[in-house]
Amino acid sequence: MYIIARMLSVLNQLIPKNKHIILFYDSMNPYLQDNTEAIYNYIRHTRKLNKKLFCCVPNSKVREKNIVGIYRGVLIFLRAKYVFYSFGDFRIKPSKGQMVINQWHGAPIKAIGKMMNDNIYQKEKLDNFTFLLATSPLFANVLSKAFDCNKNKIKIIGQARNDYLFSKKDGLAGIDIQKENYSKMILWMPTFRVSKDNRFHDAEIKNKETLLPILKTVNDLKSLNYFLNSVNVLLVIKIHSHAMFNRINLSNIKVITNDDIYPKGIKLYEFVKEFDALITDYSSVFIDFLLLDKPIGFTLDDYESYLENRGFSIEEPIKIMPGHHIFNYEDFSSFIKDVALSVDIYKERRKEVLKLTNSFVDAENCARLLELVGIH
Repeated sequence: MYIIARMLSVLNQLIPKNKHIILFYDSMNPYLQDNTEAIYNYIRHTRKLNKKLFCCVPNSKVREKNIVGIYRGVLIFLRAKYVFYSFGDFRIKPSKGQMVINQWHGAPIKAIGKMMNDNIYQKEKLDNFTFLLATSPLFANVLSKAFDCNKNKIKIIGQARNDYLFSKKDGLAGIDIQKENYSKMILWMPTFRVSKDNRFHDAEIKNKETLLPILKTVNDLKSLNYFLNSVNVLLVIKIHSHAMFNRINLSNIKVITNDDIYPKGIKLYEFVKEFDALITDYSSVFIDFLLLDKPIGFTLDDYESYLENRGFSIEEPIKIMPGHHIFNYEDFSSFIKDVALSVDIYKERRKEVLKLTNSFVDAENCARLLELVGIH
């Protein structure tokens, strides 16, 4: 594979690029997602450009004129002036006439690339891009180390997907959640510990019955549901697309997956913005949620396990987690109680961390990205 990539990299330097071709690549999902989907959607619906848009999605079962597999995707890459991706890359070195943009998929708290404890990427060349995007100088340093690239290749621009957080669209349209029935709604977005494909073992899964942090048994879930009902709060658990899970729905606890959201024409962050508070852990979603200035709780019961297995990109990441630190059931219910009563003791600390992690706090990230690459 490496030999083929090197050969294609040489060939790529020789083939002229067509300024009217834009390629969007997603190697992990069945359809474009995350930042790649956001910039594709922006170009397609907001900017009326004389461009040919192609989506290379190897895992997609759909093959249409502009949705292609890996082999045709490589051929289009060799001719495309512009390439955007967030998951995976072609391992082909960009030519001087190309703009290949690695948008990545979040401000990394978890160790990535060459920073991972069990590093499968040590021998690989990871800087196969013209520019790599970061949300702030803090994460520019992290990404430079993770991808082993010159800092000049890193550009500080807000994430394209974050534009959806400012959308006026009803993020619950068509989804079976009646917001008016509850005093508050809390979204829980745990990251995966062990991926469904068994490729990643980021931390030990201790709670085999629920596959969730903190809540060890179904009885714990039922007890929490009783408490949620007493304070009229809905807890929605959004399962990570790569996580194993057990679907358990109770009166005040609802499990949601991407399959419940995307077919309704709703983008993930249009959905996220509808909630009054967030519970997460080491997921980069909290960096994005800071833009909404709402309470955040962090489940940290397996912090040491995560540190020993996957590791973190930032030393002592707990220091930049501005919210309740949840280590047990009592901490979990305490956070819910504060949200229910509109008690927000971490508001000022969130503002401090926001400045550290997000250089841009508006809905102009897609526009800035097109300005960077010269698409007008």
